[in-house]
Amino acid sequence: DINFLDKPSSDTTQENLLDRLERLIYQMSMTYNANDESFSNNASGISLEFKMQNPRNLAQAKARKFKKAYAQMYKMIFSLPTNVPANKAKEWFNLEYTFDFNIPRNIKDEAETAQKLEGIVSRETQLGVLSIVPDVTQEMERIKDEETEERLNPQVDFGKFTRTTEEVTEEHE
Repeated sequence: DINFLDKPSSDTTQENLLDRLERLIYQMSMTYNANDESFSNNASGISLEFKMQNPRNLAQAKARKFKKAYAQMYKMIFSLPTNVPANKAKEWFNLEYTFDFNIPRNIKDEAETAQKLEGIVSRETQLGVLSIVPDVTQEMERIKDEETEERLNPQVDFGKFTRTTEEVTEEHE
């Protein structure tokens, strides 16, 4: 019997070790594994929020530290009279720092929710549900401008060709 000459197959052992190491790396770094089957199967807005909670908390903690560091840096820069006039030495205190976090959103779910809210809540609240609308007031003004433009310049449908009433009247003059 020469079985001792056969190389043992440890592919499954190595794969299990690699899977475990990968899982532990994501767990210890407190980030989510976007390639994980459970992540891609449950891509609802709520599951995304839960999976993004730890990275978001880490990012907010970093943002607080950056704000404090920026404040100290600008305090030193503004304290030198060669950089800033003496009467503006305290202006560093009025600086505002904005950090925009790139958080994945399920826009389809948001749009469906906004559509279902139609007639129940105000249009402003309805637009506030959508993460793709950064400024609701500005969006409301844009919608109002578009509606005014459509009333003043309605579209005339001629089968394949859709033209404004101004284009049609100019053509016939």
